[in-house]
Amino acid sequence: MPETGGLFVIDAEENDLLEWTGTKQDGGNAITASTDRIINGSYSFKLLWNGTDKDLAAWKTFNAETDIY
Repeated sequence: MPETGGLFVIDAEENDLLEWTGTKQDGGNAITASTDRIINGSYSFKLLWNGTDKDLAAWKTFNAETDIY
């Protein structure tokens, strides 16, 4: 059963990276939605790092929260 709530939930089920605020993929490194290895749903994120010192990252910007339980 996929995670559906909480403060931070991002999945690959749309087969893209659009739920992330941004990504940085330099020097042949890549983040993709993939069907190679799946725990839940139809897709997972696959990170390919070619051994360089270049960047590979994804990030999410949150709105300010006043109540967190």
